[in-house]
Amino acid sequence: MEKLLQTLVDTGSEHAVIDITGVPAVDTQVAQHLLKTMVAARLMGAECVISGIRPQEAASNLVRHAVEGVMLIRPHPEPASAVEVVAMDRGPGMHDVSRALRDGYSTGGTLGIGLGGIARMASGYDVHSVPGRGTVLGVCFTARGAALPPSRVSGVTRPIGEEAVCGDAFAVVEDGASTTVMVCDGLGHGEAAALASREAVRVFLEYADRHSGFEPVSGLERIHSDGLSDRWDVVSHPGLVARAPSVAAVTLLRDAGTRRDDACVVTVRPAA
Repeated sequence: MEKLLQTLVDTGSEHAVIDITGVPAVDTQVAQHLLKTMVAARLMGAECVISGIRPQEAASNLVRHAVEGVMLIRPHPEPASAVEVVAMDRGPGMHDVSRALRDGYSTGGTLGIGLGGIARMASGYDVHSVPGRGTVLGVCFTARGAALPPSRVSGVTRPIGEEAVCGDAFAVVEDGASTTVMVCDGLGHGEAAALASREAVRVFLEYADRHSGFEPVSGLERIHSDGLSDRWDVVSHPGLVARAPSVAAVTLLRDAGTRRDDACVVTVRPAA
């Protein structure tokens, strides 16, 4: 710590980055030392951030704070070259997301650098949290120098009960400002229903040039199977229409999805 602070004095730097990449574990002693260093640097007028937080931090937050949590890791629905990570939980939620993103803020006695670290490492991220309901965090990672996905459309499926595959499916074709979305519900459940849905997706994509797309007028368009209950509305999800499609889709599946059927929901935003 002394060396870092002396360097700040000698150079007059206004920014300091502490990289903890490769640190196998941040125990209490290490965390306290890092926090003291951050506070000291800020007292000297320098903004101090910590980098090297691993994406597993999102999973740790689920274990530490959530009543029920799920993490989805997949190729991005728009450019498959990007990787998308979505962490969803039912839990206490966050009253102030912007505050939770600042280093040093913690409600669980931890270092308080995880969420902000994830945001710095990611190519793009979005968070939706409602106190008493839970949090959904969406994170996107692209190759260095690659363009950020437009984040116009996203979808998610969930199988009934303990089934390993979902009988619902979706597909998306984008052509400029026009977006064509197909949601299908295979008859029944399990592998047979999933096979039927995969075939529907194949045919849809094969004849994609014959479809007429649509342009969302405003807000957020939602298309879903009957695996989502009709007893929900956007008003009960404050701020959701402004969130990224992946975050919105997962939030709706969490709050309106039924466990008595396969479920699928797709969300589409207007072009910028």
